[in-house]
Amino acid sequence: MFKKLSSVSGIIAALTMLFALSPALVSAQTTTEPSATIHDGKIVRAAVGTVASINSTTITVNGANNTTYTVDASKTKFRRKANAAMPITDIQTGDTIKVTGTVSGTNITASIVQDASMGTLRDHTTGTIAAVNGASFTLTTKANATLTVNTTTATVIEKFIGNSKQAATLSDLAVGENMLITGAVDSANNTLNASIVRIMIKRTTKTGTVQSVSGTTISLTDKKGTTFTINVAGAKLMRRYGATIVDASLIQNGDTLVATGLQNGTTFTAQTIRDNSLQARNGTFTGSVTAVNGASFTLQSKNRGAQTINTTSTTVFKKGKAAATLSDIVVGQTVMVSGVWDRTNSNVTATKVMIKQ
Repeated sequence: MFKKLSSVSGIIAALTMLFALSPALVSAQTTTEPSATIHDGKIVRAAVGTVASINSTTITVNGANNTTYTVDASKTKFRRKANAAMPITDIQTGDTIKVTGTVSGTNITASIVQDASMGTLRDHTTGTIAAVNGASFTLTTKANATLTVNTTTATVIEKFIGNSKQAATLSDLAVGENMLITGAVDSANNTLNASIVRIMIKRTTKTGTVQSVSGTTISLTDKKGTTFTINVAGAKLMRRYGATIVDASLIQNGDTLVATGLQNGTTFTAQTIRDNSLQARNGTFTGSVTAVNGASFTLQSKNRGAQTINTTSTTVFKKGKAAATLSDIVVGQTVMVSGVWDRTNSNVTATKVMIKQ
């Protein structure tokens, strides 16, 4: 009986010592190894950390407590954040990954690697191209974030002009274009691996001030200071309130223009142009000629102050009931002018000039 009691006492003493040491053992374990479960007789652990490097199928991961793990991913299933399958080539340095597999010290033979930084292939991102570099381009999103968009030979590139879809290539990408990208975003590296790239040439309206006019090309600056190149060839040209004008020659620097058409970055193909500086009806001005300069003269009008009168080859001149010419205009004469009035620039493109006798 005494021997049995002695044996029991010894066991109790041994257990007491073991429990006293166990916190140190647990602490040592948690600083060097990830949490563990037992499955089919093997130790299976899950390590969460940041990818330090990738070399073929070997991934180096910086885990908690400054522990570095070497991951053998040669026989591994790779998953995105939402558990969709992905290739190992999508994993990038800096990504946060979770590794499940068998552990030997700081070596892990992975069965599953899940990249928490990688979104799904169906993510949609919109923005504007800021730079193009070969098969990649920089996208500024609507939230003003910057993403590097990577394409491959498998990436589908399309161009939408209004509602019409066309095939496109990398050569169609240009700075300023509006884009809709489908693909997986890597939030850790601010990259997007594109499966579909869409160039969105949308119908829109721009209002701004004319900076220059060269034939059928107009440079227009909007209120935000962005300058657009407007192609007005084939566009319907109008004055204020919709009255039709003949051609773009009446549009002048400084005019306020409203252009509606198809925008591709800062290039704009106009369908309609309305010049709000050109008054809807022809103006009639009476006053005295104060200067003559080639095909133009200055008129001090009674109600609108000084106006520059521009004549053309189609301007009709009359002196009383008789026909006249531009050479009949001299300083001091009283004349009445009818024509298209540009209120912004205080000038009139004359259709008729009457010289009073």
